[in-house]
Order: sequence, then structure tokens, then C-alpha cells
Amino acid sequence: MFFYRLRKGYVFLALSLWAPLFSSAQSDSISRNLDFYLDAATKNSPLLKDYANQVLANRLDSLTIRAQNRPQVNGMAQALYEPNYGNFGYDAAITNGGNYAAQIAATQNILNGKILRPQYQAVNIEGQVISNTSKLSEHDLGHSVISQYITVWSDKSQLSNALQVRQLLNDEENVLK
Repeated sequence: MFFYRLRKGYVFLALSLWAPLFSSAQSDSISRNLDFYLDAATKNSPLLKDYANQVLANRLDSLTIRAQNRPQVNGMAQALYEPNYGNFGYDAAITNGGNYAAQIAATQNILNGKILRPQYQAVNIEGQVISNTSKLSEHDLGHSVISQYITVWSDKSQLSNALQVRQLLNDEENVLK
């Protein structure tokens, strides 16, 4: 029992000594500058990601317009079977055993340039609106980050000055004693 506790203590001591080597904590925030925070804000902004997804959806809309103006192939089938078995059911001479029909049609609009041009222009304008709104949002986000950075820097400077004044007052108190 004694050796078990001793061995357990060694394992705990070894783990506590090795833990700092494998732990991942935040790095020193003093070394981080404004560019780091601006990059992190633009990479992690859900609004900017949403605008990027809207741009992709806009591209898909233009591809949808293009796909709708390619040849369209439609098929239709109809089957009508009149059952008969021996002397029961419908008469095969009258019904001819059933009625079957199939139809395949291919269509394509060829003179629709006046229709397509405004559709593509609308998609293009919508893409430009999304892109411009995204740039404005990115600019606003940068403005907010810079404003917060300046506020924190000011608070840090005031704290540093207050600590220096406190240290001077403590030194002055010691001299006066």
C-alpha cells in the first residue's frame, strides 16, 4: 500500500512537471499589434462570411439562368392495360390488350437575347451591391476594431501611469518615514 501511494505521488509529480510543456495558453498579448486584431476580426466575422456566401449564391443564379436556356428535353408516357384472364375481364378483341403512348420533346429558345440580357444585368447588379455592402461592412468592422484598440491602449497607458504614481508615492512615503 505504501509503494502504491509513493508511485502515485511520483506519477502526479511527473505529470505536474511535464504539463507546462504540453499546455497551450495564450501568447503574450503585448506582442500583438493592430494588424493582428484587424486580420482576426475579418477572418472571424460572421457577417463577412455571409456576404461571401451571398456572392457565391449570386454566381449560382447566373449559372441557373444559363442552364434554363439550354435545350430542355421532356418525356411523357401513358400506359393503360385492361386485364383479362381466360373468360374473365375485358375482351381482348375490343380493348386490343391495352393502350400505350410515349412522347419525347426537345425545346430551346433561340431568339431570347432581349430577355436574357436584363436577367444577367440584374444578377450582375445584385452581385455588385453585395460586394459593395461587404466592403462597407469590412470598413465598419475595421473602424470598430481600431476604436477599441485605441480605447484599450489608452486604458493600459492610464493604468501604467497610475502604477508609476503609486510606486512614487510609496517611495515618497518610505523617504518621509
